[in-house]
Parts: sequence; C-alpha cells; structure tokens
Amino acid sequence: TGQCLAVLQGHSGAVLSVQLSPDGNKLLSGSWDDTAQLWDLRSGFPEVAMRGHTSSVTQAVFADAMVRRVLTASQDSSLRLWELRGGSGSSSSGRCGGLSTGSVVSTLTGHAARVYCCGVSGDLAVSGGGDAMVRTWLLPP
Repeated sequence: TGQCLAVLQGHSGAVLSVQLSPDGNKLLSGSWDDTAQLWDLRSGFPEVAMRGHTSSVTQAVFADAMVRRVLTASQDSSLRLWELRGGSGSSSSGRCGGLSTGSVVSTLTGHAARVYCCGVSGDLAVSGGGDAMVRTWLLPP
C-alpha cells in the first residue's frame, strides 16, 4: 500500500545502510555517526549500538541467520566483526548510554582506502573499497 509503518530515530548522523534480519523482526543500520545499530522493529527502538569505528559505517550486514554476528564496513578502511549474544539485543560487553554494545570479535584490515561495502555467506566475507580492490576474508568461528 506504500504506507509508512514507522520512523526510527537514534542515529546522530545520516544513515548510509539498512538491512532486515531474515525473520523481519530486526533491522541493522550504519551511519555517519561512526556506529551501527540493531533495532527491534516491534518496539521501534534500538537495542544494540556497535561503537568502535573511527569514521562512518558505510554498511552493516548480518553475518549469520541467527542474528548473533554483524559485519560492518567503514570509511576508516577497516571491517569489524561483532558478536551480539543471543540475537536478542543483549551483548557480551554490557550497556552504554542506555543501549547494549556489541563486542568486536575481529578487525579486518588490508584496504588502503575507505571500505564502502561488504557481504557475508557462511564463513566467507567480501568487501569493496576506495582502493579499487575487492577482498575476500575467512571469518573466525
């Protein structure tokens, strides 16, 4: 019908990336505010803020079907693999500013310029950057 169902507010900068979870109950967003956020679409509120990049998060993608891991790409030339315990928005590193925060499992470096995009299939990740390179990565278990 084209009807707007909700407006989600929580980033302090432009939103560059969004992805729905496989079950449609969660949403990932990446932003100019250097964070990615996991949202609960039923409540309309963010559950987890992934902080740690030093520049804009250009893309955030689910790294597994259970919504327990997230891969982010950033203009800081890195990718980060995050752990979100249980996929319910709780996390292994506690709460920060009212939101749970994700734990960094791994930081992937190698691009010589900004990383603009990423994707995941199983334990394989791919990324594309401003260095005109596509890289493939084996994700840790």
